[in-house]
Amino acid sequence: MKQLSEKQLLKISIAASVIGLLLLFFYTQEIKLTPQGKFDEMKVEEEVFVQGRVGKVTQNDDIAFVDVENQKTEMTKVILFKNYDVWLKQGDFVEVTGTVEEYEGEMEIIANKVVVKGR
Repeated sequence: MKQLSEKQLLKISIAASVIGLLLLFFYTQEIKLTPQGKFDEMKVEEEVFVQGRVGKVTQNDDIAFVDVENQKTEMTKVILFKNYDVWLKQGDFVEVTGTVEEYEGEMEIIANKVVVKGR
């Protein structure tokens, strides 16, 4: 049985890494969430995508409450569970991906990911 040289092993490693990254790239391109229209049309435990401007940010020890004025000027309450300070400011344009939950009769989004697209 023939032993692999360090150069051959390096080439195989690089090729496997590139192929893996390409597969991940094409896989993530298939997952596209469309921005939601009306907040009251969303279903509980549905994965959603919301875009809009930050209206208000309130932070406690391990949670942040963010009001997002989405594209139809409807206010959407977004909850962020955190272990660091949230650097969102009023007026930031954000994209939020999360899960719809109902709490005390109100619909909220529990955020999985928040991306600031502009300030």
